[in-house]
Amino acid sequence: MNERCIGLLPGQGAFQAEALHGLRAERAVREVFAAVDEIASARAGGTVSEQVFADRPPAADRLLHENPDLLQLAVYATSVAAHALLVDRGVRFAALAGHSLGEISALTCAGVFTVAQGAEIVAERSAVLRAAAPREHVMAALGAGRGTVDRVLALVDPSVVVAVENGPAQVVVSGPAEAVRVAVAVAQAAGIGAKELLSPHGFHHPSLAGAQVEFAARMAGRERSAAQVPVYSPILRRYYRDADDIGALLALHLVQPVWFGETVEVLDRQPGSIFVELGAGKALTTAVLSVRPVATVLRPLSSLSRTLDFLGLQDAPRPVERGAEPAPVVARKPLSRGRDDLLTEIRTFYAKELEYPEDVFEEDVELEADLGVDSLKKSEMFVKLDRHYRMGVAENDPTAAQVRTFGQLVDFVLTRLPAGAAR
Repeated sequence: MNERCIGLLPGQGAFQAEALHGLRAERAVREVFAAVDEIASARAGGTVSEQVFADRPPAADRLLHENPDLLQLAVYATSVAAHALLVDRGVRFAALAGHSLGEISALTCAGVFTVAQGAEIVAERSAVLRAAAPREHVMAALGAGRGTVDRVLALVDPSVVVAVENGPAQVVVSGPAEAVRVAVAVAQAAGIGAKELLSPHGFHHPSLAGAQVEFAARMAGRERSAAQVPVYSPILRRYYRDADDIGALLALHLVQPVWFGETVEVLDRQPGSIFVELGAGKALTTAVLSVRPVATVLRPLSSLSRTLDFLGLQDAPRPVERGAEPAPVVARKPLSRGRDDLLTEIRTFYAKELEYPEDVFEEDVELEADLGVDSLKKSEMFVKLDRHYRMGVAENDPTAAQVRTFGQLVDFVLTRLPAGAAR
């Protein structure tokens, strides 16, 4: 099953020092941190290990204030270590995709850079930004889709721009602090959730053009290797190519937006895709679920053993973990599925969407009479199921209107799955 794994490598905000505490003794983790620590000592005034593995590690906001360069390296090291750990256990990735800073991590994991080379690039990027980035630029997350956010931005200073599109549920904006805070206030007044983010700079903004030029100059002529795994760039909106000028493209990232929601759609074209968050937290897999509500997502740094079990690698050696964790699988989507598997998937999806406990979705429960799912909501749910399972059901399909019970719904989907998707 793991040949369908897509590794997602986070960027800003993905610092949780405790994420690797129970895994420090792992060979893969030790080797990655040793390589990054050497660069960090020379370039950032300390080691990443001192922060991540401290008895009382610093919170992200404190590290951002005290040593933002070290924070960037910690995010990088955590992602690369998570990837190395899974590869050591037999996981194979069909593709990798990084989010902002995470693109450097993704290229490293694909073999384009060594761990030390990737860390050096992260440190160089931080140094350039520290010298050339405008002061008092920030980023903020707005809990709405692009159309709504565009309407908010039309009411504020045009220096505030879309920096990241994470899907229909979140867009990140970037710009001068005062103007961004006005945008946050306007969004909140309109009932939209909005908050300023922890970030050392206002990334993905035209004002970083000077930093772009300097970073590209410093990246010129750097050694690189051919990628061993395809790497998709949410900024370039395509896969990297062996002939690419990687340095120039990484510099371009500073001024271009991240199209992550679109990336999920591109990477989920293969049936049975499994999205794996290679880093701390769950920001990227949460974004995946906003685009593909019944996607399969795994968060190995929340529970390594459950991740390996799900991927059929339960016999691999395991570290002692940090204690009981929530199951990492949000919705199982096997490569071939029988009716029982499909019923479980759809039950999980409907429970999440309708905010009901899963056990109410028995075979004979009536969606409208028993659960209050009216025709409008029923149609909306059908559209989501159709998109996810690629059934190709017409909006006016008369048989859809005849579905009354949950069991009938499962049978409706099962009989319309693409050839080879059911068994």
